[in-house]
Amino acid sequence: LFQFYFLIFYLYLEYTVFSYHFYRILQRAQNISLLYTSETDDMGSGERSRFITQLLSEYHFGDIETMFYNYKELSLNSNKSIVIKNEGLFESIREWARNGVSPSALNLYKKCSLSFYYRYLANIRSENQIEEYIEASTIGSIVHSALEMYYPYGILTSDILKKIKPNIIKKIEKDFKNYFSDSRIPEGKNYLSLQIAQKLTNDFLDFESKLIIEKEEKNINIIEKEVRLSYNVQLENVVFNLIGNVDRIDLYEDQLRIIDYKTGYVQQSDLIFEDYSELINKYSKEKAFQLLMYAFLYLSNNPKELNREVIAGNFSFKNLKDGLIKISKKSRGIRSAPLIINSNVLSQFEEQLKKILFNIMNNDFTCAEDDKLCDSCEYNKICNK
Repeated sequence: LFQFYFLIFYLYLEYTVFSYHFYRILQRAQNISLLYTSETDDMGSGERSRFITQLLSEYHFGDIETMFYNYKELSLNSNKSIVIKNEGLFESIREWARNGVSPSALNLYKKCSLSFYYRYLANIRSENQIEEYIEASTIGSIVHSALEMYYPYGILTSDILKKIKPNIIKKIEKDFKNYFSDSRIPEGKNYLSLQIAQKLTNDFLDFESKLIIEKEEKNINIIEKEVRLSYNVQLENVVFNLIGNVDRIDLYEDQLRIIDYKTGYVQQSDLIFEDYSELINKYSKEKAFQLLMYAFLYLSNNPKELNREVIAGNFSFKNLKDGLIKISKKSRGIRSAPLIINSNVLSQFEEQLKKILFNIMNNDFTCAEDDKLCDSCEYNKICNK
């Protein structure tokens, strides 16, 4: 009997405490929405809360609107685009600017300013999930890491490449196994991905070795690899800390080359532009924008290198027949030519860079106009596109 009364007392006390907090929360609220599900499952009976029932019977100070939704009839209007007003976001933008503005962040803004807002200003990130199959970005990171570890500084020779090749290939396999468990590497799609990563890297090393042998009188002198760069640009009293990681900077045929490795496919058209405004207005020019931002960062920190002839380009591991694919500019009526990066080019690029930073500070954030870009977006469920 004692246990029975104790249980009654405990339930009464629990109800009193929860009731106090519930009504305390409601006191100063102007608009209140209370929701419950009528479906019965293991977690509930499908009945509305006793608090809702009590409000419906005892509240006489205003209207309570009751709405019922049938999930089969409920639909979202996908034609209405989400717009985040650029109001009250100054501190968030300034914090992002201080923490580091990367080319990938600016390219995301060009692709979809709303996705940029979710990721960098609202800090909404997808949960880290264990990959059943390794993704292309992870493969690229593993290959980059292996090249960084074993590629030497200084003069590159075919003998050096021959010596470091086995180590690079082994490190790629080791990193694959470390990323997953050993049990998932030897077979299936992950095994094929490993073989492809090793094959692409092997082909690249053979390509560089062949280039050195064919042009013995011209050295490849590696002066930087995986160098992290930063440079500050001020706009409207906000300091933007521009950052970037350049895979490789070398000297070849009296040229300073700023190089970004791509394990995917890149073609020359990706790196051709006619007007500098295309760099911020066309998402398809993301690789050209990235290379020019790397050049801007490096040469702003090393202005003496402007005395040299400077170019920038991608080594595409899936398109080695084109060699180093250089960023190029096309003039009206004239075929495109590799862009020689000088102080005038940097000035033109900085002007476009400041335009996109100005837009981030002042414009609203909206969905991408091209719905095809939404297919692979991690926020497409939020936008219902």
